[in-house]
Amino acid sequence: MTKNLVPPRNIISTLKDRDPENKMSSKQVYNTQYRYKVKMRASMSELQHLFKYLGDNKYFFKYRSLVDEGGEYLQDIFFAHPRSVSLLNSFPIVLLMDSTYKTTKYNMPLFEIVGFTSTERTYNVGFAWLTNEKEDNFIRALEQLRSLVRNEGSLPKLILIDRDTTLMNDVA
Repeated sequence: MTKNLVPPRNIISTLKDRDPENKMSSKQVYNTQYRYKVKMRASMSELQHLFKYLGDNKYFFKYRSLVDEGGEYLQDIFFAHPRSVSLLNSFPIVLLMDSTYKTTKYNMPLFEIVGFTSTERTYNVGFAWLTNEKEDNFIRALEQLRSLVRNEGSLPKLILIDRDTTLMNDVA
């Protein structure tokens, strides 16, 4: 059920429907799911597993790393689903950009780009995890976004952002 993305509460409900005497707790389901995911990842790190998943599912993704005497460190990663790239090239007029502030376990802001279709529906264009919200990081993500656009004449006409001055300057 985990492989089919069934939520833990539904797993417990299904198991109890099959066997009313079942005393499994949600903690046991979470632990079992964790062990399953670790087994599926095998000897790969979380980042290696992410890159494998993105590659296997034909996502567009680029990353930048910093090589230091202590090792190699991820600077940022940009990724977009193939369907999102297609939608971007069909509806490039209005984009909305915003980033979270260090809400991941790696303390990396998530920069999200959303587009709007002609039927007023939204779609996710792409995402970037950034080491911080500085000019260099935003420029890199915006360059990757620009590389997704097939025709230079169809760049966005309107970009909505919050009052993040760094992003405002970089978008210009």
